[in-house]
Amino acid sequence: MAADRKLRILCLHGYRQSEAIFREKTGSLRKGLRKLVDPVYITAPNRVKSESEGEPHYGWWFSSPDDSFDASETSDVDNGLDKSLTLIRDTLRAEGPFDGLLGFSQGGACASIISALRENEPSEFDFKFVILVSAFVSRCTKHLKYYKSRIQCPSLHVFGSSDRVIPREWSESLVSQYEQSVVLCHAGGHYVPATASERQTYCEFLRQFV
Repeated sequence: MAADRKLRILCLHGYRQSEAIFREKTGSLRKGLRKLVDPVYITAPNRVKSESEGEPHYGWWFSSPDDSFDASETSDVDNGLDKSLTLIRDTLRAEGPFDGLLGFSQGGACASIISALRENEPSEFDFKFVILVSAFVSRCTKHLKYYKSRIQCPSLHVFGSSDRVIPREWSESLVSQYEQSVVLCHAGGHYVPATASERQTYCEFLRQFV
């Protein structure tokens, strides 16, 4: 890779977020990695129903017929996932090449599905690595096929020991699905960490793809 070209990473937000919200929430990380990373943010295609009139929120799929999502729910429903996969595939093609994906929470679970699909021959998804923050193994029965074999895509797994939204154990279960994994466990909760020491871990992982 040319010395002046940054790693391009497609960023997938969490449930009930959007491109703009996730961009703001990752401001410290973007600033810390600005010499190494060129992040590209997109909004999931499925709007979350809301009784309030504020900024709209979105999700990568719904686990219930009423178009809601619960990461702890075992379900046969994944409404909207096909639209999300199409959006991500088309973005990778139209705006690529991309070096990797970064997904947070439900976006991380979605990125893990895509990293499994990346191994299909021929693959519709072309990238080198995945960063999964507060991610988890989907409990949708339709997604069991994505976890039948260990995923070869190089991965960085980031999660908090005090996360009350996606418990640490759920993220650790996802780590075990990957053949080549690096783990960053921080003391905090459900967010993308970006202290100096944490940024160092991101950089060490990312530099192998430069």
